[in-house]
Amino acid sequence: MTSLTSLSIKSNEDKHSRTWSLISSALVQWNLKTLCMTNVNYENNNILWTVQSHLQNLMIRDCTYEQYFFILNQLPCLKTFAIRDCLVKHTNGKSLISATSTFQ
Repeated sequence: MTSLTSLSIKSNEDKHSRTWSLISSALVQWNLKTLCMTNVNYENNNILWTVQSHLQNLMIRDCTYEQYFFILNQLPCLKTFAIRDCLVKHTNGKSLISATSTFQ
């Protein structure tokens, strides 16, 4: 069995859907423990997190507050989750941005 424990990707795509679909495959094929994509916005409709994933460390650029909790629910082995900005929609429809956040 081929094993890859850490993967770091820098993508210059305007739309990262292809990047995230490749990540879905990598998570299944290799038993990744660390995924670092600090210049890529998270797009949850383009990645399939599996409950069997052993991902322990995740670093991404931006995600929404809802996506943040979705990731936490999908990755039970996650120990560290770092994001640059967490986008929160206020009840009046305006977006607020939280500073860099790390969950450990």
